[in-house]
Amino acid sequence: MLDARSAPDLRTAATMTTDRTPARQMLVSGSVGTAAVGGVCAVVAWFLAGGPGLWGALTGAAVVLVSSLVSIVALSATRRAEPTIALMVALVVHFGKVIVLIGALVAISATGALDGALDRWSLAATIVAVAVTWSVAEINAYLRTRQPTYDLDAA
Repeated sequence: MLDARSAPDLRTAATMTTDRTPARQMLVSGSVGTAAVGGVCAVVAWFLAGGPGLWGALTGAAVVLVSSLVSIVALSATRRAEPTIALMVALVVHFGKVIVLIGALVAISATGALDGALDRWSLAATIVAVAVTWSVAEINAYLRTRQPTYDLDAA
């Protein structure tokens, strides 16, 4: 029979299962997924559309990578905040990321790069594929960190 002195400390057990912060775990998982899917998209685009397809896919992957890195930095700043504030920041950051992606597409289109240097379909398909992959990897990584939703000591 276990008594209070021999019972394992739950905080110690939680730190033993994860050695990284949620932001770091999400960054690593998202980056690996982005590299894998972005690489596949680049190869497929190169076979289908040649050089402009390759550059379109690489540009699309880079745009998503940069916008996702900015969102990870913004969200990691709210790690110690109250859950309602962190959720509000997460929603604003996610909406901002969508706006940034649309703005990047408009800026790329305004430069005239889509008329020859970049393939429009490769760019768009890669942005969608990499953004979905990053989001799924980010959610999966966060769930694996086993973050408590409330603090037992505060209750």
